[in-house]
Amino acid sequence: MSINILYCEGGNKSPDIRVLTNILSGSCGSIKPAGSKYGLDRQIIFIRQQNLLPSSVVVAVKDRDFDSDDSLPQNTPRNWSARVNNQTIQVGWSWERKEIENYLIDPEVVSRALGSKAPPIDDYREALEESARTIADYTAARIALSLSRQRLLPLQNCWGNTGGQHPFPDALSELDCRTGIQNIVNNEDVWTWLPEWEELRQQVQNFSY
Repeated sequence: MSINILYCEGGNKSPDIRVLTNILSGSCGSIKPAGSKYGLDRQIIFIRQQNLLPSSVVVAVKDRDFDSDDSLPQNTPRNWSARVNNQTIQVGWSWERKEIENYLIDPEVVSRALGSKAPPIDDYREALEESARTIADYTAARIALSLSRQRLLPLQNCWGNTGGQHPFPDALSELDCRTGIQNIVNNEDVWTWLPEWEELRQQVQNFSY
């Protein structure tokens, strides 16, 4: 399928559009930032149904951060579809990994990109897995909070210092993350509201490259 316009998450300087522009230059008509992925499927369908861009094939690609699909990558495209009037319409695709940055830190990618400057691949892989274990509880907490948006009022899904692009806490232990969720939800029944918590913790802690 020849694509005329590909929408991706983020703004004009996001990692998504910068990487895709370099990789797809010459093979995709135009790559445009779409901001948040929430509602992006409806935007794409609206553009098509209203024929706002005649003779153009318009699709989108999105991250999979904060979704409930924990299946392992199979190195095949993952279709992204939406239901409209009892019909399934393909909107575009989603990354197999949670977000585009996860491809950039892959040991094989780092080794090829840095060449002789790359650290020993086993040392890098060990450091990467240790980093993942460090943020495992916090990552599980963020996913659990995000999934709860679908059933409850919208919930904030992060906390901590605001020095970077997103808030990030200094303390990342299980207890610290439980406290962080409780402060956001502010309800004594928080753990019945977020049944994904323990299961997600185990999944994230079992990370390996």
